Amino acid sequence: MFGKIFKSLAIISLFLIFASNSSAQTRITGIQAKLFYQNTGKFSEDIFTNQSDLWNVYLDYVYSILVIVQTEGKNDGKQFDTPNRIELSGRYIPFEGTAKEITVRKTTPIWFDENGKANVGFWIENIGCEPLKLTVKIKGQTKTLRKTIKFGCGE
Repeated sequence: MFGKIFKSLAIISLFLIFASNSSAQTRITGIQAKLFYQNTGKFSEDIFTNQSDLWNVYLDYVYSILVIVQTEGKNDGKQFDTPNRIELSGRYIPFEGTAKEITVRKTTPIWFDENGKANVGFWIENIGCEPLKLTVKIKGQTKTLRKTIKFGCGE
């Protein structure tokens, strides 16, 4: 009797370890942010690597930004059944509409390619004169990535 109970507990333990590892195998490998210029329909280079001047960007017709989170994980063919999800939150004071800080939260599935890589895009609007604080994490994991985009305005 104790043998059957022990065997059942062992099987359940292995299942829980396997289930938790599938999320843990997914990781964030990088983050990019690109300004969107409404007057030309083009994107800037990555502002994290090019140290762009982010002062008075609204004068350059910039009101939106594309945040790209680079991830790696296992493409085991089951990702369409139960995909990992990535969460992004952005805290900032919008360019128009309110003087209060808002928080934008977005969650989306991660679809890995055959090499186990994925780039997940998040569109954030109404930016321009206040810092944008980003937090990104894989759902179910505790490790987070934080970045601040230092927008500002003035003379």
